[in-house]
Amino acid sequence: MILCGGKSSRMGFDKSLIKTNNMYIIEKMYRQLSKIFENVRLSATGDISKFKHFNIDIIKDTTERLGPCGAIYSSLLSSFSKYLFVIACDMPLINIEHINYMKQILDTNENIQALVPINGIFKETLYSFYSVECIPFFEQVIEKKIYKMQNILDLCNTRYMEEEISVLFDSKLSMFTNLNYNSDFTNFMKNHSKNL
Repeated sequence: MILCGGKSSRMGFDKSLIKTNNMYIIEKMYRQLSKIFENVRLSATGDISKFKHFNIDIIKDTTERLGPCGAIYSSLLSSFSKYLFVIACDMPLINIEHINYMKQILDTNENIQALVPINGIFKETLYSFYSVECIPFFEQVIEKKIYKMQNILDLCNTRYMEEEISVLFDSKLSMFTNLNYNSDFTNFMKNHSKNL
């Protein structure tokens, strides 16, 4: 699931409609993810008509204003399988080998309910796998109106994937590149646009 529900307030324009080389980043992410997943869809809030020309299935996030917590919860409710990989639409540098390795971890550890990579001091909750078994935990925090992802991870059987593993796939950890600000986008275009 590619999450497209953010307000893009720090960027100043809609991040979900960013283009490089005359193609939307979302489309490029979709093509890459479709190499390893049978069903790749978008999760969006508000007016989803802006995505109608993508020819990608869209899941309407019915928990607007709950942030990533609500988006992932809505996505899990529509999941076709036990595990759902979620990624933010502003994380364009897909690393197929890295995600496949995460899938292998889940294949050999069926009790894991959330698999979350560590990136320095950050937990990459918007580049993670979640099990449908997490749904009750999302419902608990939503009912209490506490929407921080850490609250959910504390309830789940969460496995944190060490940074030392991720650097084996990319020493610069480019897969966690996040376009939050205009400066992020400028640097991204300067360093990566030719590779997309």
